[in-house]
Formats: sequence, C-alpha cells, structure tokens
Amino acid sequence: MFITNNQKKRLFRIIPELKTPETRAVYVSTWTNGRTHHLKDLTSGEADIIIKNTKSAAAQQNKELLRMRRKLLSLFHQLNWYAQTAAGEMYINDKGNLQLDYPRINAWCLKYTPAKKTFNKQSKQDLIQTITIAQKMVREQKQRLSELKPRKRI
Repeated sequence: MFITNNQKKRLFRIIPELKTPETRAVYVSTWTNGRTHHLKDLTSGEADIIIKNTKSAAAQQNKELLRMRRKLLSLFHQLNWYAQTAAGEMYINDKGNLQLDYPRINAWCLKYTPAKKTFNKQSKQDLIQTITIAQKMVREQKQRLSELKPRKRI
C-alpha cells in the first residue's frame, strides 16, 4: 500500500527540507535505497519508518539543546542575574524561586556571543560557544570575589 495523505502531511511537518523538489528527491532516494525519487511511491511501511526515525532523531537533538540551555541558565544563576521588582528587590516566581532576568540574558546573548542570537534561537554549536563564554565569566567573578575577601592571619 502506498503512502497516505496523512503520512505525507506528517512528513512535511517534521522534515521542512521536503518542501523543495530537489531535496525531496534526494531524501526519498536515500530512504528507499534508490528505488524511487518520488514521495508518492513510498510504501506506507517505509513512511512509518521514516516518521519514527526522524521523530526520535529530532527528540534526541531537542534533548541535547535543552540540556545545554539548562547548563547556561545554571551559569546565569551563579552570576546572580536575577530579575528585580520596581522597588529593587529580587523577583520571586510562583514556585517561590528567584526569577532569572531573561531580557538581560537575551540582550547579553545578542551583544556578546558570536552567534548574535537570543537565548532560545541559538543552535547547538552556538550554545557550545555561549556556554564557554559564560563559564569564563563565572570564573572571573569567583576570582574577583576571592580577591575581595579578607585573608586569615596566622
């Protein structure tokens, strides 16, 4: 049985590259081992396998991005980049936690990272570079704070 319209829609939704005929032919040829270049000639089983594999690959990639974003947010917590109320107090969210200053984080990402993208728009490679820069900032802040602390006299 050939691919259904529902499967076609799902494929177009999860693989944006299928929208151009040239890349679509390459993808289909790869998936079918050269049997066909047309999406309509895919079997229902082949389409299911493609959808399943593509979804799992996308989920894995999203998992990695989420892990890297959490790491970056952790670094901003270490830098104490918290949102403040109009009175200058730290803003506490509904869960009772300090709220990070996301406008400040986005402005910093736009200005100081090589990608010049906001926090959520950064790719995996962009996040790797951004994390490295933020880690350097944390190290420098810790070093400055350690220099300010009075030393114990013996």
